[in-house]
Amino acid sequence: MWGPPLQTLHRSLTARVLTILFLLPMGLGLLYLTYYAATVKRGPGSGATALIGLCAAAIVALSVWIIYRESTRQVWVHNEGIKLKKGSQFIAIAWDSVDEIFLHAVKVQAGGLIGMAVSAAVEALSKDPFDLDKSSTNVTVTIVGGGQKIKMTKADKGCVQAFRFASERVNPRLLDKFARVVREGGTAQFNKISLSLQGVAFGNKAPIPFAEVEKLEVDGGFIKAKKKGKWLSAGSMMTAQVPNAMVLITLFDTLTGSGQVRTEKDLVGRQYV
Repeated sequence: MWGPPLQTLHRSLTARVLTILFLLPMGLGLLYLTYYAATVKRGPGSGATALIGLCAAAIVALSVWIIYRESTRQVWVHNEGIKLKKGSQFIAIAWDSVDEIFLHAVKVQAGGLIGMAVSAAVEALSKDPFDLDKSSTNVTVTIVGGGQKIKMTKADKGCVQAFRFASERVNPRLLDKFARVVREGGTAQFNKISLSLQGVAFGNKAPIPFAEVEKLEVDGGFIKAKKKGKWLSAGSMMTAQVPNAMVLITLFDTLTGSGQVRTEKDLVGRQYV
């Protein structure tokens, strides 16, 4: 039995307002035109009229579904785990069962996407936990565990704080787990990036010995390994595709004996792709 929620993430009104102002009126307008053509005008083109009517009905149905989905969606962060309700679906994931946490941030500026990087998210987190809730950054947080998945976006007000809380509860356990695996001769896998006693490897490439790696960092939306004395990265992967990115970077520091204590700010590389 879980205790009371520490945080409740209410859904933003944006999708519902846009649906009510634009999508729903369009569907209702098309339905009216279909009715007018079929019952008042009674002109030719009954096939086209029927097709327009079907499209109109689909738009109205979609509008109702969006309003229902957005109105019934809510996320709760508990001391024991996280819960999601949307429609009739209910998902609960205990922190002890979480295997993966993803953070994907897309920075937006003046009419377009100009960058895609967890570094943008992490930079904002290191300055002010509310920065990512501003309109300049789109955020997606995904928590996976126990065969379940909960995905939050900036439309879930407070998803950045939920990410931080989840990381605080989950990352120490995962760091201990992966460090033990590596020290016992195994491989810690983070999608296609792996760490072992032989070094860091990307995909099917041979591991790069730790002694040859200058740093492993987030840079321009990618996690990159830079070899000593080399300009180009020895391997890279989009950060959005790497689970537990903070754990990966911290584990690298631990295995290489760098002595660094990583914070979100330390993960920041170049902000834009």
